[in-house]
Amino acid sequence: AQQKEWPKGAVEALERIRTPDGVSKRIVAAGPLVRDPVAFAVDAKGRAYVCESERQEFGVEDNRSSPFWLQDDLALQTVDDRLAMFEKHKDRRQDGMDYYTAREDRLTCLSDEDGDGIMDTVRPFTDPFAEPLDGTLAGVLVEDGTAWITNIPHLWIATDEDQDGRAESRRSAQRGFGVRIALRGHDMHGLARGPDGRIYFSIGDRGFYLQTSDGRILHDAGSGAVFRCEADGSGLEVVHVGLRNPQELAFNEYGDLFTGDNNSDAGDRARIVQILPGGETGWRMEYQTLEGSNQRGPWNQEGIWQVEHPVRPRWALPPITHLGSGPSGLVFHPGTGFRPDLAGSFFMCDFRGDPAASLLWRFRLEPEGAGYRLSEQEKFIEGVLCTDVDFTPNGALWISAWGGGWVSTDRGRLFEFTDSQGLRPFVEMGVEDLLNRKDLGVFPADQLAGMVTLERLLGDADRRVRQKVQNHLAAGGEKEADLLVSIARGEFSHSKDAFSRIHALWGLEQWSRKNPQSTGERLLSLSLLEGDPQEEIRRQLARIYGEWADPRGKSVLIRLLEDPSARVKSMAALALARIGAPEAREELFQIGISAATNDPILYHSVVMGLAGSCTE
Repeated sequence: AQQKEWPKGAVEALERIRTPDGVSKRIVAAGPLVRDPVAFAVDAKGRAYVCESERQEFGVEDNRSSPFWLQDDLALQTVDDRLAMFEKHKDRRQDGMDYYTAREDRLTCLSDEDGDGIMDTVRPFTDPFAEPLDGTLAGVLVEDGTAWITNIPHLWIATDEDQDGRAESRRSAQRGFGVRIALRGHDMHGLARGPDGRIYFSIGDRGFYLQTSDGRILHDAGSGAVFRCEADGSGLEVVHVGLRNPQELAFNEYGDLFTGDNNSDAGDRARIVQILPGGETGWRMEYQTLEGSNQRGPWNQEGIWQVEHPVRPRWALPPITHLGSGPSGLVFHPGTGFRPDLAGSFFMCDFRGDPAASLLWRFRLEPEGAGYRLSEQEKFIEGVLCTDVDFTPNGALWISAWGGGWVSTDRGRLFEFTDSQGLRPFVEMGVEDLLNRKDLGVFPADQLAGMVTLERLLGDADRRVRQKVQNHLAAGGEKEADLLVSIARGEFSHSKDAFSRIHALWGLEQWSRKNPQSTGERLLSLSLLEGDPQEEIRRQLARIYGEWADPRGKSVLIRLLEDPSARVKSMAALALARIGAPEAREELFQIGISAATNDPILYHSVVMGLAGSCTE
C-alpha cells in the first residue's frame, strides 16, 4: 500500500518516541482524522472509537481559571445546582450561556477501508456533545454494536445495530454525575467490562447526585468514585469512593480491579490503587483548596496518600505503590499478541503536558497478603504525550497522543507499536463462526463437539476470547448453565486449567443474574469447591457467593474465613458483608485484630463483613 502523507508535526512526534529494542512504531491516524483525542476504544474488527475534546477552557472549566465561583462551587450538591451557578455568573462569559455550547466534543469511528492497516476513514459515531452541563467526553467502550459512553452528567448507551460505525440511537442510562467544577480532566471515564459481565466506570472528584431508576439516591458531591451497573444501565452501584481522579480502570486475570490516581500538586505522589467493594481512599475535592501551612489538610498532614505513615488513618485504604505523575490510560495485557512475554503486565499512560516528560509505564503486581505489591516496573515507551492505551485484536499496541500542552489544539495522533512478529490474525474472529453456529444446540455437553469446544476456549490464552465465550454461555439456557457447572467443578479432563474454571464460576453467577427465576441450586452445588486444592478457585467461589448474596451460601463463606489463604479469607469477608452473618462477628473481629497492622486489604474486608453483619 502507498505510504500516507502525515502532517509534519505528527511525523516529528513519531520520531521523538523511544521504544524498547525489537518494537516498531508507526502512525495509524493523525489530523484531520483524529483531533484532540482524550480516550479511545478498539472493537473486534479493529476500528477505533475516539473521544475528541475541543471544549477545554471553552465550556469545560476549571476552578483555577475561574476562581470567582469557588465558594459557590463548594456548595453545589446536584448538577442542576451547577447549571444555576452558570446562570448566576453568565455575564462573566462572552456571549453568556451560549459560551458553553459554542464548541463541541465528538465521538468518531476510525476505520481502515483499504486494508493496509492505516486508518483512512472517519465518521461521527454519535451526535456531538455540547450542552452547558457536559464535561469532557472521556470514555467509550464498544462491543457488538453497543457503545457505553461517559460524559458528565450522563452515562450514555448508544446502539449501532448494523455496525457500520454510526450509532442509530443514544439514550441516557443515568444522569447526575459531575456536581462540581473542581479541575479540568476530573471527568467521567474508565469504562471497562468486568469479569461479572457488568460495566464499570469512574469519575474524578467532581462528585455525583444520582436518582436511580429503582428509586435510590446515591450522593457524594466531593469525591471521585468507581461505579458498576448491568449492561443495560440498571442496578447502578457505587463500588469505591475517596479517589481524586481515577482516569482509567483495568482488571487483571483474576477479576481484581485497579486504577492510577493523580496527585494534587502539593508534594503528594500519584498512586496505584486496588478498587474494592466499600473502598475509601480518603481524598475530598475540598482539600484541593487548602494551601499554606495546612496545604491539602489531612491528605498531607496525616499522610493519607502514602503507603505508610505514622498517623495514617486505618479507615482509608493505602495505595499499593506510587508510580508516575499524571496517570491516564491504563490497560492489562490480554495474554496474546504484542509481546506475549509481557502477559500479566499493566501498561499506564503518564500524561505530563509535555511529550518529552510523558511516557508509557509497564508494571506487574503480585499477590501479597490479601492484596498486591509492585513486583516490576519500567519506562516502556517514552517521549509521547499519551492520553490512552489499548491492545488491538490483531496483535498491536495503540497509543493516542494529545496535540500539546493542556488545552485543545485541533491536533492529535494514534500511534501503533508492534513486536518482531508484526500483526496477527484478528484474535476474536476465530471464535465468531463458532459462536454464531445455528446448530450448537444439537450437541450434548458430554460429547467432544460444539459445546466442549466452547469449554476449551473458556481456557484460551487470550482473555478477550475467554470473556467472549463466558458471555456467550452466560446468555444461554439450561444446557449452557449445566456446562458451566461441569467446567467449574473440573469434570472435564482438559478443564483442570484455573482460567477455564474461574471463567465458568463467573459465567454461572452471570447466568443466574440473567435468570432470576432459577432456584440457585447450580450455584449451591459448587459448595464442594470450598475444599478445592487451588487457592484461586476457593477465592472465586467466595466472590460469586457474595454476588449471589443468598443465605444458603453463608455457611460455606463462614468456613472459608478459616482458610489458610489471606486472599480467600478476605473475599469471604467481603461476601459476608452482602449477606450478613451475626454468628461470624467474633471470628471476623479476631481476623481484623490480627490484620490491623500488616494487611490493610484483609482489615478492610473484615470491617465490611462486620458492618454487614451487625444489626444492632
